[in-house]
Amino acid sequence: MEMLKFRHISNCINKYKYIKHIIIFSLFFIVFAIPKKSSFAANQSIKVSPIINELQLTPGQTTSINLNIENLSDASLGIHAEISGLDETNQNIFTDQHPSALMDWTTIGSPDIILDPISQKSISIAITPPKNAKESGYYETIFLTPIISSKKEPGSPTVLTRIGAIVLATIGETNYNDLAKKVNVKDFKPDKYIFEKSPAILTFSVENKYFTHFTAKPFLTIKPLFGKEQTIFLEEKHILPGVSKSWELEVKTEKSFFYQAQLAVSVGGGNQILTGTWFFVFPYKLIFILILSLGILYFAIFKRGRIKRAVLILIGKHNDT
Repeated sequence: MEMLKFRHISNCINKYKYIKHIIIFSLFFIVFAIPKKSSFAANQSIKVSPIINELQLTPGQTTSINLNIENLSDASLGIHAEISGLDETNQNIFTDQHPSALMDWTTIGSPDIILDPISQKSISIAITPPKNAKESGYYETIFLTPIISSKKEPGSPTVLTRIGAIVLATIGETNYNDLAKKVNVKDFKPDKYIFEKSPAILTFSVENKYFTHFTAKPFLTIKPLFGKEQTIFLEEKHILPGVSKSWELEVKTEKSFFYQAQLAVSVGGGNQILTGTWFFVFPYKLIFILILSLGILYFAIFKRGRIKRAVLILIGKHNDT
């Protein structure tokens, strides 16, 4: 008996030591193994506002804007500003930069500045289109590159990921009635028309054939056969001339099996483009299995004699007499 008590106490002590080692190792992992957050994280080193600048230009006149740049890090930063073209290829406004007429009209007041830790400054941008500039939409990006000095190698500065501020400029008055006629909503449909369960996936794209950009503001109304309709406001997107933007969304459904989807895209000036589609949501696989199961059960209960005779005929043992 005493031997059993000794073994029990010994096992408890061993378990306590084992748990103690786990706790010590966990604390060591938290303190030393988890990487520290760098104050020079590329996406947190600076903040720029406004990130999108929509301008109405007048030929022969100068339009000025200020870009406010905030240093979020605990070290001094050098900021270099440069002008680049703008192309929204593949839905990405910061890739495939191409020359733009707006670049020749733009001047940066101070392309190189130094920001103290946790401070902010402004960079002035002046845009002067020529007197013979034609009515159209013009676009460019002002890229801001943060640079920090390396303490280990003073002659080798560290360049962080740059941030782009977009300039969307228009010469000429936008006629929103004409714009609405030259904007197409395409391929508004579910990825399939019968869903076994929620959510349903809907997609569509908006194409701009107008001479300047506009902001597409879509919202979706889902009308079930039974139940209350719901309205979903979707992400707004700037669309340049000759460019299409796409949306994909999940629609959660309940209580009904048939749904109508009404899409409205606001293009400005009180104009909307309307289109619609439909889809079903019901568990068709479950229903098929249930019907099959009920059929088998029916024959098993009420048609046993016929099934037995059919089996005997197949195996050649049925006696007609």
